[in-house]
Amino acid sequence: MVVTYPNSLAAGSVVHEYCIDAVLGAGSFGITYKATDTHLGMVVAIKEFFPEEYARRGAQGAVEIVASKYADTYQWELDRFIGEGQVLAAFKHPNIVRVWRYFAANRTAYIVMDYEEGESLKTYLKRFGKPLPETQLRGIFDPVLEGLQEVHSKRYLHRDIKPGNIYIRANNTPLLLDFGAARLEMAKPSESGTSKLTIGYAPIEQYCADSPQGPALDLYALGATMYRCICGQTPVESIKRRSARDKSEDDPLVLATQLGHGCYSHTLLEAIDWMMNLEPQNRPHSAREVLDYLHGGAQAKGVCRIHWQRPSTRDYTVLIAGPNERDNAAALANLSDIPTGRRRSHAAAQGRKGEGKKPLDYGLIKLSDSEAVHLYALAGGKSPELPDEFRQQGLLGVLLLLDDNAPDPLKDLDHVLHAFALLSLQCKVAIGILNADGETPSEVGKYHRHLSTCPAPWRMNPPIFHVDASSSRDMAMLMQALLCSVDPGVQGGTVTGSDPVTVPEVAALSSSATHRS
Repeated sequence: MVVTYPNSLAAGSVVHEYCIDAVLGAGSFGITYKATDTHLGMVVAIKEFFPEEYARRGAQGAVEIVASKYADTYQWELDRFIGEGQVLAAFKHPNIVRVWRYFAANRTAYIVMDYEEGESLKTYLKRFGKPLPETQLRGIFDPVLEGLQEVHSKRYLHRDIKPGNIYIRANNTPLLLDFGAARLEMAKPSESGTSKLTIGYAPIEQYCADSPQGPALDLYALGATMYRCICGQTPVESIKRRSARDKSEDDPLVLATQLGHGCYSHTLLEAIDWMMNLEPQNRPHSAREVLDYLHGGAQAKGVCRIHWQRPSTRDYTVLIAGPNERDNAAALANLSDIPTGRRRSHAAAQGRKGEGKKPLDYGLIKLSDSEAVHLYALAGGKSPELPDEFRQQGLLGVLLLLDDNAPDPLKDLDHVLHAFALLSLQCKVAIGILNADGETPSEVGKYHRHLSTCPAPWRMNPPIFHVDASSSRDMAMLMQALLCSVDPGVQGGTVTGSDPVTVPEVAALSSSATHRS
C-alpha cells in the first residue's frame, strides 16, 4: 500500500547511498520509508527523524525548525532518536527489528533497518475485526516475550509496547519495533521521563517521573496489548484504575479471566491479569517467568518462592496442621521449593512412622537471600511434641487446614485450637478452608464469627481463605497472608512460581478481616 505524507521525501530522492522508493508510515516524530541501497542492491527500511509539530521540509530535502524557540527541544529529541539506533544496534534477535546503521543528513538523522513485508498489529487487528484465536495470539506473543527477555537481559526497557509497535511479517512472525522511548533500566527515575506514554498501555509507574522502573513496566504494556487482542478494546487507563482504588471503588478494568472465559485457556488469561496487576511488585519479574508459566506450568507445578524483605538473617519455622493428612501433604508439596529438603522429609517420615506427635521436616521456602522458612507438618490435630528446631529457629506461625465439607467443621476447628493451645498464644495463625467436594463453600464469615466468640485464649480474628491444597497459587496466598499478619509493615512482598499469585496489597492481607470470597 502506498502512503502519502506531505512532508516526506519524494520518491527518487537520494540520501547517502539510499534511494527513497515509498513512504511506509509516519508518526508524530518520524517518517519511515522503503528504500534501496544502491551499493548493495538490497531493499531496506529507513526511519527519518521528523517532529511534525515544529519541523518542515526545506530546500533539497533539509529539515527546518519552524521557530528558534524549538531549537533545544529539537536537539534533545534528535539525540534521543540517535539513541534509539544505538539501542537497536545492540540487539541480534529474530523478533527485534535489526538495525544496520544510523547516520546524519539533511539536518536530521536516519536509522537503516531490515525491510520486512507485513503490517503493524494495530492495523492487523482493525482489518481482522474480531478477537484473535489463542493459537494465533500465542504465535505472536511467545516470540515477542523471547525478544523482550533479550532486551531486558541487556538492562534496557522498551517503555512503549503497544499494538502499533509490534509488526506482523508476511510469514506471520512478529517484530518488536520503535525503541524511541527505550532507556537503560539502571537510569535514575528522574531520567526516565514521562513525555512518551500510550494511554491504556502505560502502567501507573510511567506516569510518575520519580517512580523506579523495571521489566514489570514493559510486561504491563505487553499484557495490555494481549488484552486488546482478546477483547477488541483498549484497556482502561492505569491512572484511572489507581484513582478508583484510592476511592475504595471497584477496579474499572474487567479481568481477562472474566472477559475471555470459555474462549481462551485459563493459563493464558491468568498470565494477562498477572502482567496487568496495578502494582509493579505484584507482576512477573521477567518475560522468562511469563514464558515458563505459559509453557511449563504443569511440569513445575508446586514450586513457589515467596520473597519477603526483612533486615535480619535467620530461618523461621512454620507448622502446617489440620485433621486431614492428605491435604497437609498436598499443601507441603506446593510450598517447599528445595527438592533436597523434600527428600530429607521422606527419609525422616520413614524413620518416624508411628511417632505421630512429632512434626516432620519438609524443607524450606526461600524468603530472600538472607531468610528462609522451615516447613514442618503434623498429621491430624494432635498436640505436638515440639522439636529443638522450633525453639532454636523460632516458630513464626501455624497454617491450619480445615475441611469445610466435614460434618461439623467448627467442632474440628475447636479441636485443633485446643490441641495447639500453646502455639496459638505464641504465634500467628492463618486458616485455609478446604472445599474438596466442589460444593458451594460456606461463608468465611461463619469462621470469623465463631472465633470471635470463643473463650480465651482461642478468641482471635486471623486471615481465613477458601483454598485448594493442591494449588500452589492458593497455598502461596495463604502463606503470604500469614507472613503479612506477622509483620504488617512488610513492603514488596510477592509470590512467584509456576502457578503465580496476584497478591492483594500488603495492608489488605495483613488486616484481621482478610478473606477470600
